[in-house]
Amino acid sequence: REDVPFTRSGHDLTRDLGPLTELYALDPRGIEQSFVLAFPRAPGDAVVRLDVCTELASMPIAAIE
Repeated sequence: REDVPFTRSGHDLTRDLGPLTELYALDPRGIEQSFVLAFPRAPGDAVVRLDVCTELASMPIAAIE
């Protein structure tokens, strides 16, 4: 949701999306994106689905290692 603004704290960016918080941890080596769920853990896996749009080129994982 692009209508929800980010809040900055040090090198972290967060935005409250209601039932979850989106977090970006900025570091000289890169960016880590994570999600914090605001409801009690239930049995089973939590599934987060999202669309990703980027201008970056993809490469096989083997090429990164």
